[in-house]
Amino acid sequence: MPFGTLPIAKPLGKTLNQITENFIRLDFVLNCTTKYRIMNLKLRSRVACKLETVQARFDEDLFRYLLPPGAALIQYDGSKKGDIVHLKLPVAGDWVSEITEHGRTEQGSYFIDEGRQLPFPLKRWKHRHVLHRDGDHTIIEDDMHFSSGNRVLDLLLYPALFLAFLPRVWQYKAYFNNLSSAS
Repeated sequence: MPFGTLPIAKPLGKTLNQITENFIRLDFVLNCTTKYRIMNLKLRSRVACKLETVQARFDEDLFRYLLPPGAALIQYDGSKKGDIVHLKLPVAGDWVSEITEHGRTEQGSYFIDEGRQLPFPLKRWKHRHVLHRDGDHTIIEDDMHFSSGNRVLDLLLYPALFLAFLPRVWQYKAYFNNLSSAS
């Protein structure tokens, strides 16, 4: 087990995994190449849609569906290198990310957004969105790395970001299940 990994799903037993078909992995790692401690949060969802459908619908409509209450989407260029996504968050303010990398294979695709303007107290943000083929299903993985530049503050931010992004596990399922039942 890597340093800092908390196997959340394992102690809860297979029943929870079988019911939710989700896996939540929480990691933190020390990145020695920077002055910041890098925290890592990884969430995975398995949706009942083929990879091609999920890839085609990973778009502005999905992004709006995933927005937290009170947030506004100011700009959404897409998920290709150079695209910009700009949010206005309640209380926290502006969050601007740039897509810095994207790619696609027969078995999946990914894109990475990195924070260019982040709300206090974040100083670094890198979010890798990965789609994996799983038979007639797709696994959606959100792999987020972040830092405030302060170890104590990072540990306090971790549960807040976890709770902010955890609903995506169920939101992805609901969104793509609605697509499946509509077709």
